Formats: sequence, C-alpha cells, structure tokens
Amino acid sequence: MPGVGIREQADVSWETIPSGELEEVPHGRLQEFRQDLEHIQESGALVIRAEAFAENIQSVKPINIQMINNIHRQVAGGGRQLYLSPDFGWLGEDTVSRFSVVRTAGAETSAHGVFFGLLAGEEGKWALPVAIKPCRKNPANAYADWLNNSLIAQINQNHFEPVGFMIGEKVNYSITELRQGAETLDNSDWTTALWDEDNPEYAGQRALLKKVGAELGDFNARRIFHGDLQFKNIVNDVAGNVFFIDWESSSFHGDQAPEDVLMKKSAHDLLVLFGSMARSEADKGVGLLNSFTPWMQWQHFREYIFNPYMGKFLEASDDGNAFERLAAVEEKVRDYILDSGLKASLSRVRHEHD
Repeated sequence: MPGVGIREQADVSWETIPSGELEEVPHGRLQEFRQDLEHIQESGALVIRAEAFAENIQSVKPINIQMINNIHRQVAGGGRQLYLSPDFGWLGEDTVSRFSVVRTAGAETSAHGVFFGLLAGEEGKWALPVAIKPCRKNPANAYADWLNNSLIAQINQNHFEPVGFMIGEKVNYSITELRQGAETLDNSDWTTALWDEDNPEYAGQRALLKKVGAELGDFNARRIFHGDLQFKNIVNDVAGNVFFIDWESSSFHGDQAPEDVLMKKSAHDLLVLFGSMARSEADKGVGLLNSFTPWMQWQHFREYIFNPYMGKFLEASDDGNAFERLAAVEEKVRDYILDSGLKASLSRVRHEHD
C-alpha cells in the first residue's frame, strides 16, 4: 500500500483534463498507454533494483551503458510487463483504477510525446502524479531512462523518483514521479536577465545560473555526464533547489575511464548548456546570451556557469588530474564560443556584401 509520502501526494490538488479535450495524437497515445496498463495489471508487476544489473561491469567503459545492456538481455522478448522500483512496489499489489492527464505549467505533452497525469486507486484512496515517456522509436530508452534515474537517486537528494518502466505491446514507457511546484527553467523569460547585472529584478535568476554551474561541476567531478543539459532539462523547485532531469543520454564512468573521454564529456555538457543559453527562443533556446557579442557571451558564461562549475568540481573531485582536465575543458569551451561566434559574424558580413 502507499507510504506516507504517497498519501501526501494524494492530498495535492491537480487539475485533470477530460479525454475529450485532448488533441487527437495525445489522445491516441493515452489510449495506447491505458490499454497496456490494463492488460499488465492482470498479471501483476515485478520489482527490480538497479544494483541487480551491475554484474560483469568494466570500469573502463560507461557503467550505466553496460547495466542497460544487462537489463535488455533480461527483459527483451518477455512480453508486456510492468517493472517497478522498490519504493513503488505497492503499485503492483494495489489496483490502479484510472489514469488521468493533468495540466502542468508547460504543455500537456512534449515534443517527445511525454504526458503528465495521475495514477489513481479505487475510490480515490490514493493518487500518484507521474510523467509518462513513450519510447516508440527506441524501446530500450524506457529502461535506460529508469536505470539512469535510479543511479541518480542513489547519489543526489534532489531528483524525480523513478517509478519504473513498462513494456507495452507496441511501445515501452518510462514512468517518473512528478513533484508539484517544480518548474523547468525554460518556462521563465531569460532574455533580459543579463542586460543590467545590477538590476535586482533578475538577481534570483543570476543566482540560479551559478547553482546550475555548481551542480554540473559536482556531477562531472563524479564522472557523471548528462549529455543533453538544456534549460528544459533543468528544474527549480519551491525550496530553491536546482536539479537535472531527463537523464536518457547520460553516461556514468568509473575511475579507469580514459582522461580524454572525461575531458570531452565535460566539455560537451558545458557546450550543450551554452547552446541552450545562446540560441534564441525561436531556435529552441532561451535567448539569454543571444544578443551579446561572442566575447561577452564567454565573459557571462565564465562568470555565471564556468567559475561555479570549476569551484564545485575541484571541491568534489578525487582525481589527481582535476586541474589539468579543467584547464583543457576551459580552453575547449572558450575557443568554441569565441570561434563559432567569429565565424557567424564573418558569415553575416559576407552575406551583406553578396
């Protein structure tokens, strides 16, 4: 049966959306999910633990990728089944009477087909807010997402709880608990936050940027790399915590990982983050650095992201090569920002003279 935390979730008010108000494509995804869930409930669910898939792991290769392959060997071809994290094993013992889509601060569905809703028990005795990610093109992403979230849950206190994953008839699903009052950073207007650095109106946003840099430095020092750190995958909750979501593209490395791999992975995380900050909103960024010259882009990025990143990295790292790696990462990121900006400027000049 649900624990205390789940009962508290049941008391939270979530505005549900009638199926008739959903657009045709989301409505179809929803029906598909409900049919798979109904079918699977008849056979029950299985409780699994991430550590059960850590056998025969080589520390020179990404640890989570090897674990995902181990999961695949066990669940592929096993038919429709619901797999649950230990903290949510009660879902397999109880009966889910319905799944209702809920309104969130963003869209009801994402570009990847994610939809948000409530798994609810009979007669409204409990309700669990969840995000459902259908994995149609690459079914293995369902348990990759679950495994990566489970690994994050073991080392970081701020995260969305991994509920489990479901193998459906045609689609697999990753299921993650939702937390009310947690918003992704792309829901805010960032376009003018750095225009006047003395403006107190944006002091909170500038402080958030430094938290993002420090959080990323902590993970990279632990040899954990997000892989897709855009603002849409960074969350700020009501307590002021900043944490990352959507770890589908992440990689977790051991202490035998090659130094050049760790450097490239660190630089990649920073450059993806920079791209999200530098692209315009029309180009799926947040426009924070879009109006600045390449030199000022680097100055702002260094102050608000890289310096906090570096400080936390050095604090958390147990690697003797930490200073050398940071120097190489800084050079790569700085050159990318300055050179790509210069190339873009030259391209515009050539276009104007054509």
